[in-house]
Order: sequence, then structure tokens, then C-alpha cells
Amino acid sequence: TQRFLHTIPASSLRKARDNGGLLIARQWGQAPPRTGLLRRMGGESSEAAAGGAEEADIPTGAAKSAAALFAVFASAAVANRILYRIQLVPMKGFTFFIALLTTSMYCFVYGGTLLVRKRKGIVTAKMLKYARDNWTTFAAIGCLEAVAFAMGLFAASYLPGGLVAVFSQTSLLWTIAISAVILGKRFDWLQLFGAATTASGALLCTYPQASGVITTGVFGAKTRLYGSIAIYLLSLGFFCVSGVLKDKAFKSQDLDVFVVNTFGSIGQFVATLLLLPATFALSTSLPPAAYIKQGFAALMGSTSTAMPWLTIAYIIANLALNISAIRLIKLGGAVELNIAAMALVPINGLVFCLNIPMLGATPFSGLYLGGLFVVVAGSAMYNHKSFAAKAAHSSKQG
Repeated sequence: TQRFLHTIPASSLRKARDNGGLLIARQWGQAPPRTGLLRRMGGESSEAAAGGAEEADIPTGAAKSAAALFAVFASAAVANRILYRIQLVPMKGFTFFIALLTTSMYCFVYGGTLLVRKRKGIVTAKMLKYARDNWTTFAAIGCLEAVAFAMGLFAASYLPGGLVAVFSQTSLLWTIAISAVILGKRFDWLQLFGAATTASGALLCTYPQASGVITTGVFGAKTRLYGSIAIYLLSLGFFCVSGVLKDKAFKSQDLDVFVVNTFGSIGQFVATLLLLPATFALSTSLPPAAYIKQGFAALMGSTSTAMPWLTIAYIIANLALNISAIRLIKLGGAVELNIAAMALVPINGLVFCLNIPMLGATPFSGLYLGGLFVVVAGSAMYNHKSFAAKAAHSSKQG
């Protein structure tokens, strides 16, 4: 998941809920999180998919539905995380092409869905005019996400999969800093302590990995590890800024989520292409023509017969993750989705301790396990207001 739930401002979550949770598809997973669908692809009617129908009543078998849905969500999230990391093995050094393929998919899916919603009258001329008049905002969103996605892919290709899963949670620190500076938002002491606790847990998880590299005495390996961590953390910051800009767009105009997603994706696609010279300069010593030729060849299977099927499987897992996330919001709300995401932190971390094909096993230790649960505890403290509000609402209904 290349986008992260805790990077989504509250007003955007409300917009996502009102539109069937569709914004999650853009924020979940850098990936978050990174593709969106109409709600009818999650099994609902076309009227509901259009956002014009009122929310359906929760069925009598809600508990069984929620359990089955969480199982799908958890499976898709784990598969998404594993496939994200595995595809980087044959594409190491050519991650630009994964970014280009994925961004092209965004433009195709979001653009096509926008046209459908425009024909149905859901997307209005006023919304499109706002997007055209504020093209610089969407260009900035696209640039931020292009840089963040490219940086994240590059850094993750040099990091153990377990660390990628853990460090995704540290975007809480970026969320607090950016929301305070740009939106003037204030956080209570427990939220600040929760973010600090999450960062501490990530450091605990890092120590077993770092100590293994340090004992080798190879300076280049140590530099690569710490440098990749720094790049990955920086990429999370760009995603958080993008999320804040989207939030401001939703606050300034009543926009359909696909207007924001489509125009942002177009900006991201253009920005990704413009990153190609930087890719030549920073990540390869090959001549540009040779890099492009070898990169496309790697994407088509020259380095592994598993390509491009790994990337296709990754996109499918993303779709399943987004559909189940949408359904979870519909069934229970954003709080339940947040709880589910937190529960997956140790699962996503520990699954990389298995001997995964092409990746091997991340070293397991008690310190690593403890760090995972410290991350979960920090996330819970950060979200304490949402949990308290949900509990109060439930008690009133009871």
C-alpha cells in the first residue's frame, strides 16, 4: 500500500465516505498506496456507484460480512506489500519504468471513469472549470506524487521488505508537521507522543537490520542502507504535502473525487516523464538510449520470466485492496479501516521474515517484533480522538 490512511486529512475522509470511499483509492496505498474504481466494482449498484444513492442499511449478517471483508482486505494488503517489493528485484535500477506504467494506468482508469461520471451528470462543468482554472495546484499535486513514487520505488529496491512496511507508518510525523505549517492544525500531547512512539518503534525494527550490515564492516553497504532509509522517509513527506493540497482543493470547491484524481494523475504522468533526465543523472551510468532499451526489456521479462506478470499481479492486488477498503468504509467507517490497517502492521512486517522467493527472509529478532508492536501502539495513540468519537457515537446509539 503506497498511500497511507493517516496522511488523509479529516475533511478528505468525509469526502471519501460521501463518495463511497473512492478517495482512499488515491491515498491508500503511495501508495498507498494507487488505483481507483467505481463502487459498483465493489458489488454495488450503478446508482450507488454514481454517488447519487443513499447509503444502504447494514445487513443483518454484518458481523460475518465484516469478518469476510477484513480477510479479503488483509490478504490483499499483504499481497500488495509483497508484490510491490518482489517486482523491484528484477527491475532494480529500472524502477522508473514501473512508475511510468503505473502512472499511465492512473490516467486511463481515472480519465475513463471521469468521462462516465460526466455523462451521468455527476461531474459538472463547474467542477471541470475549477480544475482548469487551478491547473497549477493539480500540476503541483502531480509533481509531488511523481517525485514521491519514484523516490519510494528507488529506495525500497535497496531496503528489506519488512522495513518498507514499518517505515510507511512514520508518515505520521510528516502529517503532523505539514498539517501544522500549511493548515494551522494543532495536535494534542497524546497525538504527538503517539507519533514519536511510532518513530521509536521503526527505529527498533531498523536496529537488527542495521547491525547486520554494520558487522560486515562494508562502508558502502552501511551508506546504502541509511541513504535508502532517508530517501524513503523523504518520499513520504512529498505524499503528505500532496494530500494536504488535495484537502485544500476539496475545501475550496465541491469537487468529485475523480476530478481531483484525474487532473492530479495527468500532472503526475507529465512529471514522471520530466523525471527521466534526473533518472539518467542519478540512478544509472548507462547512455540514455541504452537505459531506455534495457529498462523496457526488463519490464517485458529480460531479467526475469516473472515480468511483467509481477507488476500486473501488483496492480490486481492494488485493485482488490482498494475495493475492500471502500467496502470497509461503507460497512463501518474510516475508524474501522484505521484499526484494520494498524492490525496489519505486525502482519506485514512478520511476513517478510518468511523465505519469500526472490527476496529471502528478513532477519527475525525479539527487538524487531517488539518494534512492530510499538509502532501499532503509537498509531493507536495518534488516532485516540477518532476512536473516542466512535465509541461515544456507538454508546449513544446503544
